[in-house]
Amino acid sequence: MLNRVAQGRLPFTDAVRWFESLPETEQPGWLRTIALMCHQAHPHREEIDPAITLAELRPTFTPCVMMQKAAQPEDALDRIAALPADERQKAFSLMFALYCIADTRRRQTQCKNGCSHEWHNFDTNAA
Repeated sequence: MLNRVAQGRLPFTDAVRWFESLPETEQPGWLRTIALMCHQAHPHREEIDPAITLAELRPTFTPCVMMQKAAQPEDALDRIAALPADERQKAFSLMFALYCIADTRRRQTQCKNGCSHEWHNFDTNAA
């Protein structure tokens, strides 16, 4: 579902609602998963501001400030994933938005002529 949102097949708000509906005990694990997905997409510094906009967050929110102050976006992901419970929704929204933007860039550049990433090939993997 998350990769379908990242590819524009489902609205971004579906992912946010899904995360918010998770039991509080499951949220930290999913934040670590999103951080890993984001690491694998190799986000660029210039993708931070568009991610804040997509996530509909204020640049002054803690996860946004942490991301903006990091030398590279990947440097802040694990720390953002470990923020306290009252920051989890913002942390998820920011990291997932950054993933969506970075993954879109990768699909349009590195994977534009095809790739073996199963999450980029939903149409060819459909039964």
